Amino acid sequence: MIRMDIERLQEYGVRGTVIDKLKELGFSKLTEVQKIAIEKGLFEGKNIVVSAPTNTGKTFIGELAILTAAKKT
Repeated sequence: MIRMDIERLQEYGVRGTVIDKLKELGFSKLTEVQKIAIEKGLFEGKNIVVSAPTNTGKTFIGELAILTAAKKT
């Protein structure tokens, strides 16, 4: 299981200030489920269904999607 460093979100258009805030909140790496969602098009506006066990980061995937949607307005 290879996890993704939170800094890599910048490659997908997430602002540095947002990444800094996430790091302040204790985020340093994304879970495998989060990484897969990003690789499958989360930041490209694709519709994604995430089905995974509890405590794998599904809520954070939704929050990342909100950041993306808010950035477009």
